[in-house]
Amino acid sequence: MTRSVSAAHAVGQPLTRLGRTPREVIDWAKAVLMTRQGMTEQQAFRWLQRTAMDHRTSIRVIAGLLIAKHPDTPTQHMQTTAPLSPRTRGPR
Repeated sequence: MTRSVSAAHAVGQPLTRLGRTPREVIDWAKAVLMTRQGMTEQQAFRWLQRTAMDHRTSIRVIAGLLIAKHPDTPTQHMQTTAPLSPRTRGPR
């Protein structure tokens, strides 16, 4: 395991200890990407997926690193968008 991935695991732990579920951490990271990079929710989730695959780690770890790097980013998207989940369906 590389040093950066080991450090990433350490970053993700405090987020879950503070009452954040893995889903909330991922949603928070998506909101950061949407706010800072102007991505859609789907683009943000795909970016997290690809980055996790490239680094051979979990999406939660990448999300934790992103949040740690940008802790002061306003995340207004968190309240206005539903979480992206394969089980949810779009508007009918």
